Amino acid sequence: MPPSALLPEPLVVRVTTALCSTLSFTHDKTELVAAELPLVGTTRWTASLAGEQVFLSWRWALVAFDVICVENPLEIQSNIYVIGENPALRRRRLITMISELPWQQQLLDQFKAGDAHQSDSVQGR
Repeated sequence: MPPSALLPEPLVVRVTTALCSTLSFTHDKTELVAAELPLVGTTRWTASLAGEQVFLSWRWALVAFDVICVENPLEIQSNIYVIGENPALRRRRLITMISELPWQQQLLDQFKAGDAHQSDSVQGR
């Protein structure tokens, strides 16, 4: 399933740099794209901001027993745009935001528990 399948209705949320750093994301959804090795999937994390849902979604790959990486940093999807930010810096900000999330450990815990193999869709905890 392409990462675009994880997108909610299009909504652009413009935030300040200071506000962006206060967002508290939670795991929303993880789906396996390929259940055979190497495991490949998509994940989405969301946060609430002034009554609107903001999100980060990306495709990941299990490249070793305990190593999960963003499959293609250029395909990260989000509805977060920082006011006045150079568009070239947006990708770096999104990657930084993802790197601060506990998403890799969350997925590894699901794999170890066998949850990721039981269903095509693994919901947030």
